[in-house]
Amino acid sequence: MRARFLFPAFIVLVAIGYGIMARDFPNMPLQEGFGPGLFPGLIAATLGVLAALEAVSQFLAYRRLKQETSAGTATGDAEASGLTLAELRAVAILVTSVVATVWAIPRIGLVPAAAALVFVLSTAMGTRPLWKSLVVSVITAGVVYAVFAEAFNVVFAF
Repeated sequence: MRARFLFPAFIVLVAIGYGIMARDFPNMPLQEGFGPGLFPGLIAATLGVLAALEAVSQFLAYRRLKQETSAGTATGDAEASGLTLAELRAVAILVTSVVATVWAIPRIGLVPAAAALVFVLSTAMGTRPLWKSLVVSVITAGVVYAVFAEAFNVVFAF
């Protein structure tokens, strides 16, 4: 159970650190457009809130399981006490994919790196056939690029 609670708590700390670093990015008033400091701050805030909600949810589930165990009504679910191998594998794929994408963006550009990220994650989640994952990943990366480049006038390496 500790891993189910500590992992989201660790993510909250990472989001706080990321938010502190994002404060140093230049901001612009909204009437002038979006500055480089807006999106990292939004990402840090969203990640922090969602991870905090997950940590609270896991803590409450732990307390409920503990109460059921002490009352003798728990079924003895072994998975409630820790992360399963499948969950660890999914986290490893996610973290490795994101790190590889961050590394690849300056080298091959946003669209190919984002398409590869979406493809890897969708196949890891079990999307079949593979051509569907490929089509969805290319369309998703193209749409993200178009929205940010055209609507928000954000300049990306291509």
